[in-house]
Amino acid sequence: MFPYSNDVDYQCWLNYQRLETPSLYDQYKEYLKNIVINIDGYIIDSIKNELYYSIKKFFNIEAIITNKPIKRTFTIISKLDGCSFFSNTIKEEEYTSLNEEGFLIKKVENSTKKFILITAKSDEGLLYGTYKLIQNIQMEKPLDQLNLLEKPYIPLRIINHWDNLDGSIERGYPGKS
Repeated sequence: MFPYSNDVDYQCWLNYQRLETPSLYDQYKEYLKNIVINIDGYIIDSIKNELYYSIKKFFNIEAIITNKPIKRTFTIISKLDGCSFFSNTIKEEEYTSLNEEGFLIKKVENSTKKFILITAKSDEGLLYGTYKLIQNIQMEKPLDQLNLLEKPYIPLRIINHWDNLDGSIERGYPGKS
């Protein structure tokens, strides 16, 4: 489950560095040792690969990705309609305010379990939520601040560094793309 040929290839995309704050390192590491993902698909495979790679770089551990928790502390990534396990942890206003690509990330703790929840209505929302969690880890944000609800409002998001708004292309290439 290591999708990249080497670290040099991957540096073009993201550059994951080991966390510098010992207390955050230990907290996040505990939650990310066991990741629960109970669905399949090509976008879900991307999520698994990204988590596997980033966790290895951040914490020098191999993440255990399962379809149900094997420890008291874990991270769960699941669609809103796909898991009754966390249904009582989501408020009605959180549920109704999510759009198709939105996501919710929150830290949940009770007497029997502690987990980071990433949930969305779609696989795309889960992917965006996963990247947001990785970004929070990379920025060394405390787990206590992990309560995010984001709902993108632009239906098609792309980056094209070559084309100008008028359709012309930079770098000396003639004509339209």
